[in-house]
Amino acid sequence: PKNNTETTIVFDKDGRRTETIVEKLGDGEPIDYEVQPGDNLSDIAEAHGVTLEDLAESNPELFTSPRDPDLIHPGETVVIEDATKTTVNVTFNGYTLTTSPDGKITLTNDTTGAVTDIAAGTAQQALAELLLSINPNGSDPEQAKEDLVVKTTLDGIFGGATPELTTEALEKQQAVVAAMEQYGPGQDATGATLDGGPTSVGPYGDPPSPTAPSGGKWVPLLVDGSWKWFDPEVAKAIAAENVAIANFGEAQAKSQQIAAQLDIYALDPEFKNAMEGAESTLDEALAPYGLDWRPPEPKGTLADAQDRLTLANNALEGASTARAEYEQGQTSPLEAIDKQADLPTLSDPNQTAVRSPDGPSAEETNQQGKAAHAEVAELFTNLSLHTANGNKATIDLMISSTELELKLTDAKPGSPEYTAIEERLEGLQTLQGAAANQVTLAEAYQEYGVAQAEAADLAVTMEPLKQQLLAQAQERNPHHFDWEGYTNGRGEFTGKIKSQDIIEDNGQLYVVTVYENDTFTDENGDDTNVHKSALTYDLNDEGIREDFRNDPLNKQWQEMLASTQDISSAPVCTANGTGSQSALDAAKSKIVGVQVDQLDAGLRDAKTALVDATTARDQAITDYGPGTV
Repeated sequence: PKNNTETTIVFDKDGRRTETIVEKLGDGEPIDYEVQPGDNLSDIAEAHGVTLEDLAESNPELFTSPRDPDLIHPGETVVIEDATKTTVNVTFNGYTLTTSPDGKITLTNDTTGAVTDIAAGTAQQALAELLLSINPNGSDPEQAKEDLVVKTTLDGIFGGATPELTTEALEKQQAVVAAMEQYGPGQDATGATLDGGPTSVGPYGDPPSPTAPSGGKWVPLLVDGSWKWFDPEVAKAIAAENVAIANFGEAQAKSQQIAAQLDIYALDPEFKNAMEGAESTLDEALAPYGLDWRPPEPKGTLADAQDRLTLANNALEGASTARAEYEQGQTSPLEAIDKQADLPTLSDPNQTAVRSPDGPSAEETNQQGKAAHAEVAELFTNLSLHTANGNKATIDLMISSTELELKLTDAKPGSPEYTAIEERLEGLQTLQGAAANQVTLAEAYQEYGVAQAEAADLAVTMEPLKQQLLAQAQERNPHHFDWEGYTNGRGEFTGKIKSQDIIEDNGQLYVVTVYENDTFTDENGDDTNVHKSALTYDLNDEGIREDFRNDPLNKQWQEMLASTQDISSAPVCTANGTGSQSALDAAKSKIVGVQVDQLDAGLRDAKTALVDATTARDQAITDYGPGTV
């Protein structure tokens, strides 16, 4: 606790937690308070934990003069002795009601973290205090039922899609438009290959330019099955928009779920007394403000209401999933963008002669750099999966909500209004199929990202051993590494070396050298200028000299290779390795096999309609009044 602060926590018999935080001001000395516009002595006394009588003792001139003691002027000084600031937090029923020293009151949903500002002295405060006073888990079964109905009602009042959530969603939508206007829309990724290359990692290739328009690094996002490059500020705005709309959608779905639950209470004979008691309790709290509570008058039977609750629960589940996925999708790009800043530039090791100079080889430096790039690529592919899951869950939410709307509407089947809802549902169901395909593709890319990162890390781990094998080969046959060429036993000159690469073929390493002259013979007996020399040998290949097979370095390579078969036997050493079927190869095959339909534009329109409909509702309430609670 702070100095001069005392905190007291008390639990009552129901488990209600009351925390009182009292801060002594002025280190025990009187303080001089300068009067602000709108102040009066009563408010000043309350805000500082003293009474008017206390103020009269320390400020007699304000009370002995003929003037009204509440008539004070900005700029005047009020002396306050034993001044304190008190904050009270009452926690119960999943909420915390906070009363601050300045009189500000807030209600926090302890599950979602949503905070509602409560206007003091209004029906809103009365209902918030009622929410903290009831006990749906009390020992009296009938009273507990009544309190459950009251709490469900108040959950709907305080947990719905508030104007603040609507405004937040609208602002974030506009922020995306503004960011794209300033920094440009996405640019298609070109030259991408799932096999990567010496200077590229990831399924999206190289960015359009070294630096994005805002000055940061380009961010790759998966849109309608294809990768696009976005300015980081645009990517951040898109992620923030997704979260804002998801928060809005979850709050709206929660309201629908609560309304459906209240319909069941209203139709269930076992809750008849509880509904009547809840109405009395709510009316009593609202009466001082000229308001009352109108209980629901649901249509249909209890079974119909239960069907509606199932749809509402499905909608809420989809909404909660969308929010969780989009929140993860907001974290991943931020982490990836931070890591991007430190990524090394990749140089093509194939442009350098194979040798073992002091320090890391060009290949080793390249592999280390690619491992760092692969780590970031995995974050971006992970982001694509979170976004795809969020998109699919959002469509699921909208479908369940629209099916619920069909059950609740008073419009007759065949009427224009009913037909419009049906057509909207059909459109969403079409989007649902596209969204499912997007998830399948994003899963494949995420698997690819994981496998690629594992393969890159493995390459870094195996690189030192590869360099030892290379040095051993240079010692055994130095002429194979002489870039000026050599003359073979038949007196034929190879010419100079044109290129030299290390490749992996079925797990074994080879040095492939291309010379100027055709002095070698290929597997078909034809002349060739390509010489392929093994660095490692299968332990079971009887056609290889035993001392080569049993060489300690060769055994180390085979053991390391065997230990990685479950992870990836894809190119573990070079970008040009072939490898056998592996996690990386499987992910590539899955990506190629997924057919993706267009989703992005339709989903964006659906999200816009979701927010716009609520905006229109809020405006109608503003224009015509909300009626009863």
